[in-house]
Amino acid sequence: MGSYMRELSVILLSGLMFGCTQSAVILTEPGRQIGFMNDPKKYPLCVPRGALNSTVLTSSRNGYREAMNQLLNTAAGMGATHISIDSSESNAIVTKIEGTSYFCPEDFAQQPSDQIMNRDNLIILDDPS
Repeated sequence: MGSYMRELSVILLSGLMFGCTQSAVILTEPGRQIGFMNDPKKYPLCVPRGALNSTVLTSSRNGYREAMNQLLNTAAGMGATHISIDSSESNAIVTKIEGTSYFCPEDFAQQPSDQIMNRDNLIILDDPS
């Protein structure tokens, strides 16, 4: 039984070592479609879909890019159209990004509410009646 346990622990240890080397996080096509919002409060018609958390191992590859890819792919899977980034940190071991996903109606997604208001005011001022 002693040699069996030793073999099992060697297998588990090597599994942990190889498990730490992760494959690159590739941005999917739906993830590519996700937009960014700096100030979600300016988009009152955008509905929050949920919190986003991404953690990838910092490695020789670009850890921040992979964490962002993971975040965008997750947001796309939640049915979101946009995300906002709440925090990000990176150290020698992991890169973490936290954010929030949103679903925005197509016609209002690119227009902050203050710009929409200003445009409406201009239309009223230009109205000849």
